[in-house]
Amino acid sequence: MIRQPGKGPENLETIDACITRLRLNVHSPVAASDAEFKALGASGVIRVG
Repeated sequence: MIRQPGKGPENLETIDACITRLRLNVHSPVAASDAEFKALGASGVIRVG
């Protein structure tokens, strides 16, 4: 289940998972705050680009 960080699931472009990470690509990175993802349990957020 995906909660609603970064303006909800309509902002998600792709989701990719490996053993140690969950990668989310979003349409609008400005809409997704690091604090929202950390509140859901992320130990860190890396922004590319």
